[in-house]
Amino acid sequence: GQRIRIAGAPELFATQITILRREQGRLEELLAANTTLYRHHPSPSARILHVWGVAEIGGREEEARVRLAEAIEADVASLPLQATGVANAALLARAAFLLCDARPAAALRAVLLPHRDRVVLRGTVAAHGPGAYFLALLAWTEARDAEVQPLFEAALDHCRSMRASLWRAHVESDFARWLWQRGSEVDRVRARRLATRAARSATSIGARAVARSAESLLGEIGAAPR
Repeated sequence: GQRIRIAGAPELFATQITILRREQGRLEELLAANTTLYRHHPSPSARILHVWGVAEIGGREEEARVRLAEAIEADVASLPLQATGVANAALLARAAFLLCDARPAAALRAVLLPHRDRVVLRGTVAAHGPGAYFLALLAWTEARDAEVQPLFEAALDHCRSMRASLWRAHVESDFARWLWQRGSEVDRVRARRLATRAARSATSIGARAVARSAESLLGEIGAAPR
């Protein structure tokens, strides 16, 4: 793209390589070596990709919180006006969830709510999954407990109907953790089933990050007193 002077080529590349490396479990090597992918582009998308990527890695919480605070101040208010505002809201919702930071949740929910039953698209470059999934993460972050399960169920149904195995694994892994934390015996039985399916499915397609997340939960389940 750079050879034919497409102005947005670096940003499009950053988007696709970040998403791929996240699913491969290789985000840390990308972010360690290629911060220029994000630092020299003035668009909200580049900054938000960086926030999301650092939050997804884990173990860099202080840096992730700084990046999230910057994005909240610089970008959240303008999300409805951004060409990729819905996609940016989805990634910020995931980052806020991972960091247990409810500050941007109301603004993000307002952007995402019309897309509850749709797939969140980033133009023609990428798709991030069902809107209901990101709304479920926001509801969980805000402790809006009555909303969490219906949103996860809607996201799971959407993934099943599309036969979207990668997105389904993500939904199942996070839904399983929420059910496990609820603590009832019925919820915990289902949590084990969902996490097992997510781990197997993600492993089969090489989605190492979500496979590790689901396997970690299964380890907690196995270690829990009966």
